[in-house]
Amino acid sequence: MKKIFGIAIAVILVASLTITCFAGTVNTIVFEYEEMNSTVIFGEDSSYSDTEKKYIADILVYGTSNQPTVQPRAWCWLTGHELTTEYVTVITHKVYTTAPRCVKERYKVVTCDNCDHEEMTLVSTTIISCCPVD
Repeated sequence: MKKIFGIAIAVILVASLTITCFAGTVNTIVFEYEEMNSTVIFGEDSSYSDTEKKYIADILVYGTSNQPTVQPRAWCWLTGHELTTEYVTVITHKVYTTAPRCVKERYKVVTCDNCDHEEMTLVSTTIISCCPVD
């Protein structure tokens, strides 16, 4: 009886750990820029490709991208833009010497699927505690 009870407890424990691991997995995409003390976070429902996310993150952190601007189709003046709008979070670490030390900025990013049109507007700025004081 003790063996059956032990096996049942082990099965329940393994099942609960498996469910917890899957429930704790978030599909957010995070880009770390250690030299700039910045982190760029895209939402789990982001429709941007990985290269587009990297491009947007570079612009938000550095002000420009590391990639050359390519305009594959420039017919938007005639057909109109196909806009994609998402919100991206940028956390700048260790801005201040005392707690709260970090700045969390939320940007509204609007891009066109057909051309290189992009708008990045700062929506909110919040001071947060995320880094311990050295």
